[in-house]
Amino acid sequence: PIITFSGHTSNVNCVVLDTAAGSRRLFSASHDQTLKEWNTETGECVHTYLGHTYLVLFCTVVGAKMWSASADATIKEWNSVTRQLCKTYIGHEGYVWHLSVADGRMFSSSNDKTIRWWDVDTRDVEYRIAEDVPEDEPDTPLSPGSPTQVAR
Repeated sequence: PIITFSGHTSNVNCVVLDTAAGSRRLFSASHDQTLKEWNTETGECVHTYLGHTYLVLFCTVVGAKMWSASADATIKEWNSVTRQLCKTYIGHEGYVWHLSVADGRMFSSSNDKTIRWWDVDTRDVEYRIAEDVPEDEPDTPLSPGSPTQVAR
């Protein structure tokens, strides 16, 4: 390897390279309940993000924002410039494994068997897509307007 990035105290679950506006920052998510920001030229850890209470499974960066998904059933939004916690998204009932953010929307997946569509401005769940809808519940099309639409 050209550089080895060392500093987490447990498994590293995700890395994401931020290349926006000439940035060369690397972010990592770990079982040690932290996210780290790394200098890609030196391999030095320049910041440790604290806030999750269980394994951090995933992170992604869009512009000056970073989002992290955790086994504590939350998603956290961070300002990656000031390195401050901005918001905590609560709604999943299990590990949050993955998320994708674009155009003011975020989609998250969880072992609670749901995918949730969030409005990143309000932190509200726009839709909840669930696999285990009771048979006696009618099919509900996904359409704007209801904060917890369910689809099979």
